[in-house]
Amino acid sequence: MTSIESSSLPTEGPSETTENPDNLSSIPSKRKRVRTTESTWEHTRKPEGSEPERAGQKKDLVFYCKYCINPSYSTYVSTTFRNHLLKAHSIEVEDSKEHPVKKASTSLLKDAFAKAGHINTVQLQLREEQVLRNAFNRKAAIEALVQLVTVRNLPYNCSQWPELHALLMAVNYTAADLINTSHGSLQKLVSNSFFIHKDILRKKLQSSSSKLHLSADVWSAPNHKAFLGICVQFVEDTKETRQALLALSQLPGLDGPGSHSGAEQWKLLQPVLEDYGIWHKIGYVTGDNHGVNDVLCRALSEFMSTKGITWQAKHHRIRCHGHIINLIVQAFLFMDSKEAVQAACKQIEELDGASYDMDMIEAWKKSKGLGWRQMGPLGKVHNIAVHIRGDDYRYNLFQKRAGRVLGLDNDTRWNSWFLLLDVTLKKEEHVKWYQDKYYDSLKDDYLTPDDWLTLRETRNFLQPFWKITQLTEGYRATLDYSLFTMDVLHKHFNQAFDKYKGNQKLLGCLLASWYVFDKYYQLSDESPAYAAAIILHPSRRKAHIQKNWPKAWHKKVFNGVKKLWEDDYKGLLTVDSTPSLTPIVQPDEYDLLAQELDVVGTMPDADEYETYISQTPIPIDCSPLTWWLRDEQQERYPCLSKMAVDILSIPAMSADPERVFSGARRTISWDRMQLGASTIEKGECLKSWIRSGITSGLPAEVVEKYLEESAVGKAGTTTPSQEGIDE
Repeated sequence: MTSIESSSLPTEGPSETTENPDNLSSIPSKRKRVRTTESTWEHTRKPEGSEPERAGQKKDLVFYCKYCINPSYSTYVSTTFRNHLLKAHSIEVEDSKEHPVKKASTSLLKDAFAKAGHINTVQLQLREEQVLRNAFNRKAAIEALVQLVTVRNLPYNCSQWPELHALLMAVNYTAADLINTSHGSLQKLVSNSFFIHKDILRKKLQSSSSKLHLSADVWSAPNHKAFLGICVQFVEDTKETRQALLALSQLPGLDGPGSHSGAEQWKLLQPVLEDYGIWHKIGYVTGDNHGVNDVLCRALSEFMSTKGITWQAKHHRIRCHGHIINLIVQAFLFMDSKEAVQAACKQIEELDGASYDMDMIEAWKKSKGLGWRQMGPLGKVHNIAVHIRGDDYRYNLFQKRAGRVLGLDNDTRWNSWFLLLDVTLKKEEHVKWYQDKYYDSLKDDYLTPDDWLTLRETRNFLQPFWKITQLTEGYRATLDYSLFTMDVLHKHFNQAFDKYKGNQKLLGCLLASWYVFDKYYQLSDESPAYAAAIILHPSRRKAHIQKNWPKAWHKKVFNGVKKLWEDDYKGLLTVDSTPSLTPIVQPDEYDLLAQELDVVGTMPDADEYETYISQTPIPIDCSPLTWWLRDEQQERYPCLSKMAVDILSIPAMSADPERVFSGARRTISWDRMQLGASTIEKGECLKSWIRSGITSGLPAEVVEKYLEESAVGKAGTTTPSQEGIDE
């Protein structure tokens, strides 16, 4: 390696050109085309015969390669021509006019080296430079760039950030031209990648080993657009449970009449199912308790009937477990009687015709018109938390003493109330000190000893709900959690009624909460999938129902699950695709005789379901879904295991769309409000697929196309503009 004065980085001085606008004595009214370096034109020839001298919309001069004779090569884009010289003839030509982004990044890079103590950089020998170029994997770098931009919500105009270019060049200066600096290049790369990844996902969905379970929800975005998030959960052939965003489609209007209705949502869902070609594999639909989801399921049922498939809406409608828990606790926190709950339900039904199944919180807010203080001790805690946060001095004073401040509650998420209550009780000493210090301001919200007792009893009652929310909100929480945790709550309610029968205030809240709980507990009878998930759990089976449910319920439940087995799975043709590792040995005469005496194994006429449920529950070291996916279960119960995988892969909550919306909210930041709906959908889908690993690796054809088109995109000087308007 030879150390010399000149820098290996591009210099900032002007190169010699055929025409230099700075040397012109006058500026014509019409801007002249600035030619590239003389060295570029040295590799061209003049047009021959009928070959045009100029081409393109702007009538640019055409470069004819003098080395390409048959066939000839020509282009009117200088950067494309130089790229051709490098690829086809190993001739590297430098551009005379440096891009402003490249110029800025070079300046930043020189400054970074200077601050690091390397004032004079090193000019590498040609051989050593080639080693650096060979070590640089452009395809891998492009793939990493797409992942960085989509997953980390970077704006598409980051391709014009000098700092990003400087970072790449600091690692390996041969990466100077990795990112196309033209506006829209990254957005186009993401768009191209989206369609390839979508095709990969489509094939995986069509070949999945389980039914495809949907969840959908509506989101009002900060850019005043309404979106329908459609997610899918299924089991891959690799026996991995996967979640993916199918579409994030824009609804026709945010506040227009019927814009969020089930009929409008179906107009968006139907083309998605047809586009992916998966309508025949749809299993169950998990959604919250809004009436629009009932309408959506009925529309899907009618569509399936036109395809010759029986898909009963009520049987395949799964109610979001998290939403049910939310409603139960909201009733406990905000209502004090069954009559008040019924009145709230009536208000909701009169407002939009929904069959009770909507968030009660909006109607309940009207019953709180007298103020938070009317809620009792919990309302006082709310006012104290607001008082602490109402002044910077008080905020910092409390935080310094207690180590943290009280959180703020949220009307639509009950767990925020539980956290506020839990922190208040943990910091009871500091809250008492605070309310004493600011007694004049908080005298109407002063917590008495009886209030503290009520808060502790409230926290104790809500703790199982909090634990259940934690258990069922994760990716791995499936339908087997739903009915089992409802059984836990059933027992919890019975114990609470005995414990608080002398406390009229808490008893009224309990009754209101029980009314909501009992409603949804009974509604689980509409779908046999709930009970099937209990029975197909190897640690519960029929024994759980026989022990914990009233005997009057048994016959109906067992018959419903057995009918599901007989109608959809019994006698199902199965194909054993697992190759045997043991060589097949032809049986001899003795083996044939011995086989006739064999009593081990499943009898040909035995019913798999009856064989399974007749056995004693066993402990397992994994989830029930994983247990059924094991080879030994699939070999012993070839048809029943398929039913178990379909049932136990149903998500307990419709949380996937909520996660998508949280990510999209970070994408649509205040400075990216002009992003088009199509651009948002492509980015969020790609983000979902990359994070889940469902379509790992950027397809090589996408990278190749980007690298080829990047040269064309660099052909002129572009200026940054407002990004993301794709229409």
